[in-house]
Amino acid sequence: MSLNKLSLLVALSLAFTACDGDDPAPSTEGGTAAGAAPGGTAAGTTPGGATPGGATPGGATPGGATPGGATPGGATPGGATPGGATPGGVDGGAMTGGTTPPVEERVGLGDTAALGCSGAYCPSARLTGLTIPADAAAATAGGCRLAGSTNGTALGGLLALTGGVDTNSFVQPDENGEISLVLINQLKGWDAGLTGNAAGELLANFYTGARAAGGAFEIDPVSLQDDGTPYISFPGTTVTDGLLRTPTSTFTVNLPILDGVDLAVRLDQAKLEGDVSVDMTGFNLGAGVLGGYLTKDGVIELIQGLITACTSPMPPAALSGPICTAVGTDANETLETLSFLAPFDTLVEEGAPAAGCAAADCNALSVCLLVEMSSVTVTGVAMP
Repeated sequence: MSLNKLSLLVALSLAFTACDGDDPAPSTEGGTAAGAAPGGTAAGTTPGGATPGGATPGGATPGGATPGGATPGGATPGGATPGGATPGGVDGGAMTGGTTPPVEERVGLGDTAALGCSGAYCPSARLTGLTIPADAAAATAGGCRLAGSTNGTALGGLLALTGGVDTNSFVQPDENGEISLVLINQLKGWDAGLTGNAAGELLANFYTGARAAGGAFEIDPVSLQDDGTPYISFPGTTVTDGLLRTPTSTFTVNLPILDGVDLAVRLDQAKLEGDVSVDMTGFNLGAGVLGGYLTKDGVIELIQGLITACTSPMPPAALSGPICTAVGTDANETLETLSFLAPFDTLVEEGAPAAGCAAADCNALSVCLLVEMSSVTVTGVAMP
């Protein structure tokens, strides 16, 4: 590594660490949300009363236990992971030498109860738990099944620049009751009185939102296209035996990593699954797994967002000092430096993502987010 690159890495690390304040005390409030970033976001609550932001969402490792109590895909193939994570992935787990072994398909806990809520946006839920697994072994235990040697944990390497980000705090109220990241998920087409199995194919719509009167929420119009449809949706979503599963789509998560600066993380070929239950308010999602791929172009967009903020007439205070100096003005040059912290581990082209690519050919980071959601009432679209 050249001296210039080493200096940039040190500058970035020191700069972001200096900006990383104390995390707000986690809240145990279930079923509230506010202000998500335009374009959509993702996170989840801890249905069932586990304290969001504290223990791993859902109490147990999210996605770790599946119906019948077995780890998704059965026990880790080959038994316990020898020596923990190994180069190329988890030995006997998600990855060995950069390939994914066959795993037993996840199944649901059983059909849901009949849907009891009503209204145009019933049933809906808010993102109240959001965790990035610490390593490939933890990702496998959480239910992540992505191509790439890191099994979805590469994004953590980029966020390490901030001195350690508590992503769960993004979706929980701070000491003033404010929520940095609000994402609302509506399962459109699920009619009252029907169970998940009877509901058939659904349209999973995602909106950014804000608090409304009486603990309800309303949709931020910036998350809607000109024709009123959401920018992010998953047609063909199903809830079979209580297991929600979406097809692949593009999903954008705006993460408030720095105060006053939302950085867009665009996941290509993203999909969501998790255990669904319903109540009189909406639906809840437990042990949720949102996986996708942050391509080279997506990383450049993220860096360009920082450069744009740094070169604005009045940059946010969080970007003052050495951060903007370290980021510079050339996104490609900064990308080359950041690749030392989080090298691409997947090849994303036409068709399915491929692991085991040569360093020069890999063009994406595998990203896995462990999420929880809690039921909410949505009153409608907020006035612009």
